[in-house]
Amino acid sequence: MKNGNIELELFLTNAAGSKTARIIDRYKLTSGAIQENWALDVEFSGGPLTGLQELCLRMDAPTRIDNSRSRIEEFAFLKLAYENGVRVPEPLFCCKDKKIIGRQFFIMRRIPGVADARRVTQFKRSIDQQDKLLFDLGTELAAIHA
Repeated sequence: MKNGNIELELFLTNAAGSKTARIIDRYKLTSGAIQENWALDVEFSGGPLTGLQELCLRMDAPTRIDNSRSRIEEFAFLKLAYENGVRVPEPLFCCKDKKIIGRQFFIMRRIPGVADARRVTQFKRSIDQQDKLLFDLGTELAAIHA
């Protein structure tokens, strides 16, 4: 992400309807081959997000695959899924303006967890844990297709 804290903070301030948004910390998250993900700790003053918010900025990686959905399309899909009860991070803001950080991006809430498929599938679990994971995945897939 290019050094655009001032532009990004201004975008966040306006998008959140806040008086100010100050990036306290940011760092790149791992496991993003097709997308690039950054953790953002942002202090908002005024508006509905007042206080410290743990967010994730998601944009195309420099090695974007042409057949991939855009981050703008992904934001729309996530928003629809979230609004229909699918357990996904809450999508908050979408930015089509490449002048802010050099690429289109969206902002969502950051939640704990692991996105690396190998770690998820190769982690040693009890039979009960495996059954719960399969049930949870099936429930979420059913919600997506409902």
